[in-house]
Amino acid sequence: MINNSLYEILTPTGFQDFDGLKITEKNKSLKIYFHDYSSVQCSFEHRFIDINGNEIYANQLDVGMKLISSADNFKMVCYVELVIENNKFYDLFNVSNGHVYFTNDVLSHNCDCNFTTSGHTFIEADDLAYYRSKTKDPIERRGIGGDLWIWDYPKDGCTYAVTADVARGDGEDYSTYSVRDIETMDQVAEYKGKVDTTTFANMLMSICHEYGQAYLIIDNKNIGWSTIQVIIDKNYPNLFYSYKNDPYLDRNIHLIRQYDMKTMEEMVPGFTITHILRPVMTEKLRIYMQERSFIVNSTRAINELEVFLWINGKPQAQKGYNDDLVMESCMFLYVRDTVLRLKGMGMEITRNAIGAIHRSVYKPKQTSHPSWEQTYGNHKERLNWLL
Repeated sequence: MINNSLYEILTPTGFQDFDGLKITEKNKSLKIYFHDYSSVQCSFEHRFIDINGNEIYANQLDVGMKLISSADNFKMVCYVELVIENNKFYDLFNVSNGHVYFTNDVLSHNCDCNFTTSGHTFIEADDLAYYRSKTKDPIERRGIGGDLWIWDYPKDGCTYAVTADVARGDGEDYSTYSVRDIETMDQVAEYKGKVDTTTFANMLMSICHEYGQAYLIIDNKNIGWSTIQVIIDKNYPNLFYSYKNDPYLDRNIHLIRQYDMKTMEEMVPGFTITHILRPVMTEKLRIYMQERSFIVNSTRAINELEVFLWINGKPQAQKGYNDDLVMESCMFLYVRDTVLRLKGMGMEITRNAIGAIHRSVYKPKQTSHPSWEQTYGNHKERLNWLL
């Protein structure tokens, strides 16, 4: 590792300081060729930034993808070549003001901002490595920038939940949502992009309808109310409501009140992440990932988890990064294990109650009153069974 105090690197906000270089040697690498006949050679793990602001690893690049460039606004990938020979690679670490810089005129992420070896990540390094190995390429990318990733289409008999985090509105973070099978926790779709609140609301309703009127759970902080209001105005039937003054989504409250909104004045649309609830939610995510029972197909989500750190005793994103996908994962797990599970308990209780009613149905006393007998030829039949 080489420390640096003399030089600066070009970034989207001008020349910035960086802490140093880490030299690694690889026997396999990739050479990326662009539409303007330029190229860059890098490791498989090198992170580029596409024109929608998403981080993407070199080994995930496809022909036609557009990466941010300092000169021509973008460089389009034309060919990716596998290079099998020993090469040294120089990775910058801790680039100031955003951790991104231009290399060979292509915007890159400082690849050695690797906290998984430092013990500072909220999720253990071994668990992150496991989940990284389990990520999958989507079977479909939708939208102008391909920001909506699909891993599985709706299936009959499955119940889905959509959890959403609305961007703050300052242009620094993203609006995100994920679609998951409530029973298996499988991630079947994910969106991460920058759109206005009305457009995002319409996108949410569209994906919810596609996945069988999915439960829609939206973080209602700040500008999230703008998105929620559009959905309320359009009468989407499965919008999640929570009880006021219920910071833990207390099981007893939901059991007593029968899991659903009975009186609107007691309800608030969306999900509120309080300072009390946040550590409970993040701990639930940590436990599920430690048990490796939560399914994450998205590299974008793993990218966020790798920079979701212990900072001043609290799990949060490293400065200059986002944790939108991390927090909507926490939100899904928490709501699934409280309200949605209680709804399932409620339905089971209802089924049992109906069964009990059926078993104890009133049976009239048998009678031999002649008015209940009919004669057919030589045969008499009692009509009590009609009761």
